Amino acid sequence: MQNAEIPVPRRPIQSAIRTQGLGSTGSAEIGVGTLGASVAYLTRDNDAPDTGNEIGSDQYKVGGYWRGAFEGFRARAQAAYSRLDFDARRLFTSSGGTNTITRPISSDNVREIGFLFIGGEHQMLHIAPVAAALADATNGRCAPRLFVGPAGDKRVLANLLGSLGMKADIERLRLPVPIERLAAAGNFNSSLKLPRLVWNLRTLRRLDGLVVAERTSTFLKRVPGYCPPLVHIPHGAGDRAIGFEKRVKLFDYVIAAGPKDRERMIEDSLVSAACCFVSGYVKLGAIRKLRAAENAPPLFGNGRPIVLYNPHFSKKLSSWWRFAPSVVRAVLEETDANLIVAPHVRMLETLRAENYAWLDGFNGEGRLLVDLGSPQSSDMTYTLAADIYVGDVSSQAYEFIHQPRPCVFLNATGRDQTNNRDFAHWRFGEVVSEPNKIGAAITRAASRHVEFAETQRTEALRALGGLEGSPAVRAAQIVGDIVSLKASRRSRSD
Repeated sequence: MQNAEIPVPRRPIQSAIRTQGLGSTGSAEIGVGTLGASVAYLTRDNDAPDTGNEIGSDQYKVGGYWRGAFEGFRARAQAAYSRLDFDARRLFTSSGGTNTITRPISSDNVREIGFLFIGGEHQMLHIAPVAAALADATNGRCAPRLFVGPAGDKRVLANLLGSLGMKADIERLRLPVPIERLAAAGNFNSSLKLPRLVWNLRTLRRLDGLVVAERTSTFLKRVPGYCPPLVHIPHGAGDRAIGFEKRVKLFDYVIAAGPKDRERMIEDSLVSAACCFVSGYVKLGAIRKLRAAENAPPLFGNGRPIVLYNPHFSKKLSSWWRFAPSVVRAVLEETDANLIVAPHVRMLETLRAENYAWLDGFNGEGRLLVDLGSPQSSDMTYTLAADIYVGDVSSQAYEFIHQPRPCVFLNATGRDQTNNRDFAHWRFGEVVSEPNKIGAAITRAASRHVEFAETQRTEALRALGGLEGSPAVRAAQIVGDIVSLKASRRSRSD
């Protein structure tokens, strides 16, 4: 008796293939022929629900050509570089009742949250404390992965994290070696934020969430393919319109410092109320904790009051171009105060040596400190030490008034901004529109402070939120809840 084999019908494996991409090409006539270039990006996802497999690929291509014709002789040269990245994962799916649960198969259930530090050193203190608090704040459910661009930023971030008590691997969003070398030699790393995001898309897409302080990262929501939940913690709590631009709409969630910014974003339809949270001002909470453990020497040894001049880098709104020499002269010649000249750290991007060479003409006799971009110009060293603030549109005005003190604001355009919400902080002190009136305004700033102190107290709370407890821990808890919620929703949709 023979055993008959019974054929088992096999159902074809179902799969879903999604392919998306974008590209651009251009050319220009130059003196020796035609020069052209092209860039292309292609993303492809192949999902097989029956087997629980997902395979994804990203392809990048950069090409260039030259062609020319000279007295009947024709020549052409062409070069191209391409890169292909693959990624794969297996999924576990189970149904119970009406619920379907889908999870990646891995050694643990810890969700990886990326923190992008591509906006410059001055933005690091706005999200680094959140990364340092993430694991404890989420009871181990989430772990941070830290990303920077240039090698110099990696060293700065490592030092900052060390002061926060955190040791972590810091990963670089690298570009091809020739571009990295050109960027370092030409000092234009700040212009490469977008290429770094594109070149490292596959790495970023593997994450369960992304936390950013800048807005360039919203490009990830525009490029074809999946983007993990994008969480924005703004770097500052100022009033300028640029902080409330349309790109904010592209973030999945925003964690504002205080109700002031949350209310404005909701009013401008940039975010929904359900997707915007308040944590308190992360930077200030971290700095207060760090300063409590330090015993830093005074910036000046003469015991005199300190005036901080803090112009913004915006060419349209900065007081530097019209007021800076008058501010220095007024403080050193019309008062006995010390003066710190500490523009926004990005001011050097718009200044040439001749734009500040005039400072060499002031001796100061130990009363003048000029800082054109050190870490102290953005880590609140000066806003904490100063007795009087002189500025224009920088959000550091809010950092200064967390302890109400005299302020003077310089109106570079001369236009009346009384009812302009982009200049709401000008309610914190006297506004000066003429350079020859600066000395008198600084001299009477202390006596007039009583007129502005209550407004400062009220608006500081609205802008910076409550500082009791730890704003960084609150933000970390919010991030953890966001990622868990998004993961749950995505599992159900899968």
